[in-house]
Amino acid sequence: MRAALLTTLGLRASCSLIAALAWIGGPEAGHPSGDVFRYLTAPWLHWDTSWYLGIAQYGYTAYGATAFMPLYPLLVHLLGVALGGQYLAAALLISTGAAFGALLYLYRLAEKLSLTPHAAPWTLLAAALLPVSFFLMAGYTESLFLWAALGALLAFLEGRWRRMALFAVVATLTRHQGLLLSLLVVPMFVGAVLTCARQGWASACWRDAAASLWKPGLAALAGPGVYLAWLLVVGLALRAPFPWEPLAAANGWDLHSTWPGTGVIADLVALAQNAIPIPLGLSVPLDAAAAILAGITIVFAVRRLPPGIALYIIGCWCLALAKVQSAGLTISAARYLLAALPLAVLPGELLARGHPALRIVWLALGSMLALFLTWEFTSGGWVN
Repeated sequence: MRAALLTTLGLRASCSLIAALAWIGGPEAGHPSGDVFRYLTAPWLHWDTSWYLGIAQYGYTAYGATAFMPLYPLLVHLLGVALGGQYLAAALLISTGAAFGALLYLYRLAEKLSLTPHAAPWTLLAAALLPVSFFLMAGYTESLFLWAALGALLAFLEGRWRRMALFAVVATLTRHQGLLLSLLVVPMFVGAVLTCARQGWASACWRDAAASLWKPGLAALAGPGVYLAWLLVVGLALRAPFPWEPLAAANGWDLHSTWPGTGVIADLVALAQNAIPIPLGLSVPLDAAAAILAGITIVFAVRRLPPGIALYIIGCWCLALAKVQSAGLTISAARYLLAALPLAVLPGELLARGHPALRIVWLALGSMLALFLTWEFTSGGWVN
């Protein structure tokens, strides 16, 4: 609790300070509304945050709004009303609180997945100094999703299937990536089928397998079930486009799906040819580096992780890289890869065992990069 709280408060304080500094001397300086509260909140009103606040205040009225799942905007609406219409402040408060829950569960997950002494607190520090860790503090869904997803992973490891189902529902109503939590139980079912098949189709093994797997099976269906219910609401009640329609439409985001990794190759080619579109300047190298480093980490981690968690993380990596823009470049891949946050256990172990000089260098470089990207985001740069 103490480690997660200190990490959350440190991340909140540093991100808020950078956000305020990014606006000092800007268009709000000297303005009557340019008070301390506005300096702390207004710099976060960029990109997807505007969508969430629009949904929180006006519902799914704008074209493209149904690309965003409903739980986070609903919570922002409820807290925003309680705060007298301060919806942006409500969004930041919800993200901060959810970040504490996510870091708490990451700590507990590191304790279960690692035998290295003191790996858990270093895992939290590794997560906090990720270049895109500021999204945990922004008016985005990353914190809420990670809290629910990491909670589902812990429940899976403990065999608490009702708890896993509840977290899967929350994660899926927060982000589409919540559907990937169903992958956690796939190795269990595959293993049971292979074992029973070796014993013969008339074996009592099938009955025993069904008796032991029906609870995990229902937990795995919770996310897809609530997602299907949401699609029915979108189509029948809201009479709005389904979530994937505005993503691919020319008057929407104009995105398309491809094989995971294809966009990273396009990123590297664009970097080599110095042919990166101006608005995407920072995002292209950031996405490419995040995808490559996450892929390398997965290669080293996959044999050490429980098969279900390994499959979930591989699914997160593939889904983060499957969506590309019209030019074939990745879009928001570094942010989407936050769903694979359990991978932070590996650098946490390295830091726990590492030489103090290595820790100092890593802390200095990680802090500078994280703060720089926080500055870019809060000052309106394209980091999304």
